[in-house]
Amino acid sequence: GAQPFTGYLLEKQNSGVETFLMEPSGRVLLGSGSGVFEVSSGMSFHRLDINGAVGTSVVALARDHDGNLWISTESALGILGISGELAIFHPGRGLPVTVHHAAAMLEQPTGRMWAATNAGLILFDRPHGGKWRFNRIFTTADGLAGNDVLAIEPDSAGRLWLGTSEGISRFTPQGALPPRFENLGRAQGLSARRITALARDPAGNMWAGTESSGVMRIAREGFVTYREADGLDAERVFQVLEDRAGELLAVAQRGASPRTIGIFDGRRFRSFIPPAIGGGWGSQRILLQASSGEWWAASGHGLLRFPPMTAAGLATAVRPIRYSQGAFHIFEDSLGGIWASANQIHGP
Repeated sequence: GAQPFTGYLLEKQNSGVETFLMEPSGRVLLGSGSGVFEVSSGMSFHRLDINGAVGTSVVALARDHDGNLWISTESALGILGISGELAIFHPGRGLPVTVHHAAAMLEQPTGRMWAATNAGLILFDRPHGGKWRFNRIFTTADGLAGNDVLAIEPDSAGRLWLGTSEGISRFTPQGALPPRFENLGRAQGLSARRITALARDPAGNMWAGTESSGVMRIAREGFVTYREADGLDAERVFQVLEDRAGELLAVAQRGASPRTIGIFDGRRFRSFIPPAIGGGWGSQRILLQASSGEWWAASGHGLLRFPPMTAAGLATAVRPIRYSQGAFHIFEDSLGGIWASANQIHGP
């Protein structure tokens, strides 16, 4: 039978968790509206003593190859060293004044950290292996497709793909600077400019989710756009993911209607409304198939748990177990534990 799902308040606050980071050691870090919290043994939560300097509204977390913790908040970007030293970059003090936050951060190759921000793509580097420094920001003036960078995804060839407000940019991160951006937009076949999600399938194709034009598959032979006529229930796509069987799924929603799941069969999507999911507030990491085969969904109706089954089985599944009044993001740790940002978590 199902085990109870335990809810935790961060310092007795019902603070939403925006991002999770799984450490190589198995430690879990939570980025929330009230700071960064470390989850220690015994499921106790310790708030890192850095929030007054960096800010408390955490948007993204990342680790570099040396183990430094990168923290993006709504007011600054901080780097917490393994010895406890803290470097902080503020808009106008270490960062361009136009930068508000980084939606994602990724080190590739070693010694180059790329940050997707609202004002462009930032490069941090470490000259001669020293301290991290702001190198520069790349914008449309440097050939970037759009200044609001929303997603980063590496491909099998070692390139980085950027989802922006004006299309897709891809480049070789280990190459000479400034990068030579190859841009994909409407003229190259994109069905929409604003790219909100990127994912790579086992065959090496890149999939792009959009706000209003469905999902696109970008293969070597060209673009294929999938819209309502191709089986998607709606053209606003919140998440593109792969299940344990290697099937590609897209989570979409039309207005205030319930969210749907579309399963790609190699030619088109087959869409359905899973029971009890309804609408929701979260985007990205809202549907997860755990290593156990169970399915978890974050929705406005709560954190939902389905038994192990195929993705197609969700169409006719019995009502799931509900653990909360509302949920936003889901994450699985290396031990198979499920973590969720939710409101008023309770047992089944």
